[in-house]
Amino acid sequence: MAFHTYPVLLPKVDPLMALCDELEAGLVQAQTDGGKLMEAVVHHVLAS
Repeated sequence: MAFHTYPVLLPKVDPLMALCDELEAGLVQAQTDGGKLMEAVVHHVLAS
């Protein structure tokens, strides 16, 4: 990558990294929620 493109690209890095962090947090939350849902389903089935 040519050095002259850095001033154009660098300002875009922070918003992209923030988006990646937000997406990662969403994935972690989805995994947590999925695990809780699975536990609830198993508990319900075994209690029936």
